[in-house]
Amino acid sequence: MRITRMFYRYRRTLRHLFLLGLLLAVLLAGLVFYASQHVTAASKARLFNDVSAIPARKVALVLGAKPGNRYFTRRIDAAAALWHEGKASWLLVSGDNRHKDYNEPAAMRQALMRKGVPSSAIFCDYAGFTTLDSVVRARDVFGEDRIIIVSQAFHNQRAIYLAQHYGIDAIALNAEDLDFQHGKYTQFRERFARVRALLDATLLRRTPHFLGDKVVIDAHAQHGCPAGTGNE
Repeated sequence: MRITRMFYRYRRTLRHLFLLGLLLAVLLAGLVFYASQHVTAASKARLFNDVSAIPARKVALVLGAKPGNRYFTRRIDAAAALWHEGKASWLLVSGDNRHKDYNEPAAMRQALMRKGVPSSAIFCDYAGFTTLDSVVRARDVFGEDRIIIVSQAFHNQRAIYLAQHYGIDAIALNAEDLDFQHGKYTQFRERFARVRALLDATLLRRTPHFLGDKVVIDAHAQHGCPAGTGNE
């Protein structure tokens, strides 16, 4: 009799845990869907696939990726085309440089120069650890609140969503994306990155990890990418 009571109690506990897990899964799915819809809606009429169609602005913010991978090379191609078409006077390359042997902005600068963009047209943000950091630092460190963003479309949507919540007027040029087979893992991660963006922008009001001295982007700036920082 005692064993029977223990069995029913154990089964009841498992059922409660299952229902709780199911409820949490439904809530998470709803949050993922809600975040995705809001991020997508924010970029409506602000994304451009054709470099000739995008309005010209002073500065284009090029978002970082692992140097040499497909996302990286396609963003570089799009950013170089933007500059050569005269749609941006300066390119602000922003990415991760938290480790001595890993420097996205320096790699982006070198890749752009190989595409014919002069070093004088390139400014480096070495503290673009996240998309939010890159977007908000463009305003708070580099003084630019009206920018073009360069990345793949899914990433541009999230960057524009963040820009709008932080008072930045952003449009975006979509670099060529990867096909489903090669980009499925990134697309899966993007679902949760949008949830984080929603929470950061509306609930947490997160600020960049680092700010620092102001940098003016113009022809009189002494250093676009400070000497001795990163790979030269």
